[in-house]
Amino acid sequence: MAARSEKLLTPLQDGDLILKPLAETHREALRAACAADHDIWQIYASNFGPPDFDGNFDALLASPSRLAFAVLLEDVLVGMSAYLRLDPPADTLEVGNTYIARHRA
Repeated sequence: MAARSEKLLTPLQDGDLILKPLAETHREALRAACAADHDIWQIYASNFGPPDFDGNFDALLASPSRLAFAVLLEDVLVGMSAYLRLDPPADTLEVGNTYIARHRA
């Protein structure tokens, strides 16, 4: 499963949109993106708004059952997403834990 997980964590890019494996280096930019839309967190199972951000970010990074990505647009972190519930025998996974910040004009 570890080798398969490594392959799944390959960065993805389409034009200016990039998904990179989520890392500690993304913490502050993701914190800012999540804090900018504090009302949205009431509909999520995990609250990434203040004051719950650090605990949930740490849990996401530590979870062996979630392969998380930072979502970047033109090199600016705008959100996160993750592969969940990997089922190698069935060659399936679920996409979730997704948040994309609202565009601010």
